[in-house]
Amino acid sequence: MPRRDRLTPNVTVPVSSGLLTEIDRYFDALGAHRNGDPNPIIEIGAHASLEAIDNRRQLATEMREARTVWAERAGGVRSDSVAWKVIDSVIEPPVVDADSVSSRCNVSAVAARTAINRLAELDTLEQAGVGLGFRKWIAPDVAPALDRFSRHAPGAAVPATPDCCLLLLAP
Repeated sequence: MPRRDRLTPNVTVPVSSGLLTEIDRYFDALGAHRNGDPNPIIEIGAHASLEAIDNRRQLATEMREARTVWAERAGGVRSDSVAWKVIDSVIEPPVVDADSVSSRCNVSAVAARTAINRLAELDTLEQAGVGLGFRKWIAPDVAPALDRFSRHAPGAAVPATPDCCLLLLAP
């Protein structure tokens, strides 16, 4: 609803995650609403919205900081390099492989692998999986920020540790 009403045109604020932090209070508010008192559900919804916004702002700040660090590390990379496209696309999700980079950045698999390898040399990506057909790369500066976000907003996100992300992307 906030997005549809143009209150958050560029992002979906996970209000439900704020509601899940106090489940008993939420269910009590629902019960009060069913009994004709809308005030508790309005109050808990407003509180959850503010918590969700604060949490999302913190995550956005950490993502901008990671992007700034990556830009500094990649200072010597040609401006038309695919590596810059990967830097701009790896924020979400923070785990990639050559196929996903190729698709997202509209480049060949060879160009995708070259960009991934260059970013690995710059410590912007690190290999998170090994094996035939399962080479995944993670943005180590982003995964901890997503973990912190998920801890502050239960139910809003899956922790972004390498093993968890690999499970999400496993074929």
